[in-house]
Formats: sequence, C-alpha cells, structure tokens
Amino acid sequence: MTYEIKGCWSSDVDDLEAWTPSRPEDVYYPLFLDIGPVGDKGADQFQIVVCTPQAIQSRPERRQAKLLVLSDYNWQKVRATLEKWVNECDGLDWDDALKRLRPKMHWEYEGMARREGE
Repeated sequence: MTYEIKGCWSSDVDDLEAWTPSRPEDVYYPLFLDIGPVGDKGADQFQIVVCTPQAIQSRPERRQAKLLVLSDYNWQKVRATLEKWVNECDGLDWDDALKRLRPKMHWEYEGMARREGE
C-alpha cells in the first residue's frame, strides 16, 4: 500500500508555505496532518510540534510532545521530512505503517488499543 499526506495545518500558523517566523531561531508550533492511502478518501490525523532547539528549552510541555526539531526553520525542510517519513511506510499494511509513524507523531487514536481484526 502507498500512503500520502492528504493535508496539513496548524492552529498557530495561517499559511504554512508563506509564513516566515519573526525569530527563526525560536519556532514552536503544532502541526496536524491527515495521512492515508493514496486514492482513498479516508485518513487518520497525526500531530507533531515543529520547533527549533532554542524554542524547546523554555517549554516544559515539550516533554509530552513528539517533536520535529530543525536547527534552522524552513517549511520545505519540514514538508520534505514528513513526506520521507510517510514514504518509508510504502508497501506496508496500515498497522505496520502505524508502527513506523507513531514513534514520530501522535496518532489521533493514541492510547486506544488496536486489536487484530478491528
């Protein structure tokens, strides 16, 4: 099976592609992604925090977040990294894809047990 990012957005950044941080060394925002099989309308939602090393120093909430840490912020780097992670799941069934994605991103059903056959 082949997977894709069907959409991504942030509650803190209106236009991810055009946004330029006022302090490039201090970036910290949540990013939500819809990921699912190519050609299928369905997708599951994942969340990650995009940040720079300096930005996470003063944020205690970072301990609970799954982070994508970039030494210098650039949306194209963020998007390329996320697409690489999703492309690494190609050829896997959804359960195996989840096993690869969940260590990197919070899954919308995090904490819910998934049993075979569900």
